[in-house]
Amino acid sequence: MGLIKVILVQSLTISWKEDLSVKTIYTKQKEHSLYLKNLSETPEIVLIFPVTRNSMKSSEKWKQVLKFIEESEISILVVIDKTEKGSASSYFMNHFEILGKQLFVLPRSIEDTLFDTLGEIILDKNMWILQLHDDDHWRGKVAVPEDAREKAVYFSDFYLNSETKGSIRIEDFSMPNRIVFSLIPSFVWNQFSRLVRDQKYHVAGSFDYVLNNMAQLVCEFEYKPGFLYYWKDDNWNTPNHAVAHLTTLTRNDGWENWSSPEISIYNRTIDSLASLNYIKECLSPLQVKLEIETKIKGFVPSLRKRIKYNVYILGLSVILKFYKLVFTAVGAFGQRSFKLEKQLIFYQFIKQSWKIDSIDDLIKSIDYIEFLGGFKRLQDRFQFWKQALSDLKGAS
Repeated sequence: MGLIKVILVQSLTISWKEDLSVKTIYTKQKEHSLYLKNLSETPEIVLIFPVTRNSMKSSEKWKQVLKFIEESEISILVVIDKTEKGSASSYFMNHFEILGKQLFVLPRSIEDTLFDTLGEIILDKNMWILQLHDDDHWRGKVAVPEDAREKAVYFSDFYLNSETKGSIRIEDFSMPNRIVFSLIPSFVWNQFSRLVRDQKYHVAGSFDYVLNNMAQLVCEFEYKPGFLYYWKDDNWNTPNHAVAHLTTLTRNDGWENWSSPEISIYNRTIDSLASLNYIKECLSPLQVKLEIETKIKGFVPSLRKRIKYNVYILGLSVILKFYKLVFTAVGAFGQRSFKLEKQLIFYQFIKQSWKIDSIDDLIKSIDYIEFLGGFKRLQDRFQFWKQALSDLKGAS
């Protein structure tokens, strides 16, 4: 049976009937979302494939994606195309001809985080969603049981693919990103995507931690063999790489000279607390209270890191005093000292965050960041955080 082929570019819609799959180019408009409908009313899978690079081997990888869809019980492919010239959009629109299945192509800026875009996607009932990434490898196929439970996350075998250590099987979900390579039910996905939209479509690059946490709190987890995913860990295979990657993520997020692993933890902790507002109806008041306490305790780092920051603060304080004594008289104090003072303020803020023990303390810390000024890309988030934390306080 022929399906409707649709090409949607901004507000222009052209449609006609032919014996091909549904194909759609989807361009985001302000305050818009993409609702994916379950056409069969049976359990359906949505596959997200973000594309960030176009190389000599890309078309081979894209071909593997199409083969995977054809062999698996996947109903919808959503390609997020961040390539410079839209190469992925052209390829999938020209090569996707799998009868009875749908393709949506979302051209996006490379500056958007993946989760900025994922917040646009809303799932119909009885649907599950997972991702493949273009720098990873996989084999096998995926499916959900005919009697799939609406609150179940179905997960398969997951491997950490390291150039130095080879493939290491990961048994648990301690790696937050594992959740996105599992089948996530619309039950929790739609609450997660609403959280992104409520932050005005701009969230931290490591937002998978929040999704993992939400799923752990309200979903059942069931192992389903037959699919193996090999995740490339080149950003995390050494402590230095991990620090550099988290610093880059926070800088791209808008944290400017405060970009650091510590700010990444600060960000994800508040986002995780805010997310409780979206799932608290599935939790008891005691569960919400315990989760708040657990997350707030996470601000306190290891003894080694506390010592390191105290040394930083002491060292900078001494240097600044020296500058004031020696260089002010000759007019050399200004620019150099200003940078050091800003760095000292950041270190003192991190140290102060270790003393946070309530939602009120968290709200005060956000007020302090706003008082300092800057962080233009994060103003909507700060307002969202304060409102979400206030709502959580009222419900806990």
